[in-house]
Amino acid sequence: VKPTAITIGCVVEALVINRRGEEAWQLVQEQLRCENRKSMINTVVYSTVLKGFAVSRRIDKVLSVYKEMRANSIACNTITYNTMLDACAKCDAMEKAAQLLEDMKELNV
Repeated sequence: VKPTAITIGCVVEALVINRRGEEAWQLVQEQLRCENRKSMINTVVYSTVLKGFAVSRRIDKVLSVYKEMRANSIACNTITYNTMLDACAKCDAMEKAAQLLEDMKELNV
């Protein structure tokens, strides 16, 4: 099966659902290193990875992935921000939420 954005997204989602967020992130990193698959890693795929780290209460990884998204000009949507804000709340890291809210305001999300 030739990888597409949909098949990559499905595999990432399956890994996240099975609490294998780190493996999902590794898969995304591998795809980003492959020139012909790099463009398949989109907002939905990144948001799925964020969800995996949020569920695992890995606020450090959530913010790291977010930073990479911004650096690579991957657009964040309301689902992306909601996932990160929820992670901040569950991880007692509300001080991190202020910057996310500022970013949302700046980007009109």
